[in-house]
Formats: sequence, C-alpha cells, structure tokens
Amino acid sequence: MLAGAGDGFTFTTAEQAQWGTVTSFAGRATVQVTDPCTPTPCTSNLRQATVTVSVPGLPPSVALTTIIARLF
Repeated sequence: MLAGAGDGFTFTTAEQAQWGTVTSFAGRATVQVTDPCTPTPCTSNLRQATVTVSVPGLPPSVALTTIIARLF
C-alpha cells in the first residue's frame, strides 16, 4: 500500500492488516468537497470533490476533480 497515517487520519490495526505494509513517501493530499456552481442550476444533489496530491521532488501538485451525484 502506498499510503499512511497523516494529520487527523490514521489506520486501525485491522485496516493495516488488510492492506499490507505501509510505505511512506512524504507526500501530502488534501480533499475538498464543495457545492459546485456548474452545471447550472446548482442543486442539493451535486457535490464537487477535489483531491490534490503533492510529493516532494516531483513537479507541482496534481489535482483530480469530479462531481458526485446523490441519486436518492
């Protein structure tokens, strides 16, 4: 597994056993969830989630943004 505990986030012993050995690489990730302005009109069924990852020694951070739709 290429992950590990961070600020405010840890793995339980059971989770670590399921995923295997944790390999630390000093990377950082942030997750932001917002109400999107697009598509128009904005509805309560949509959320925009953005994950930004940065790793020391590599080019600037990479971000992935997607829209999550609540069906019910």
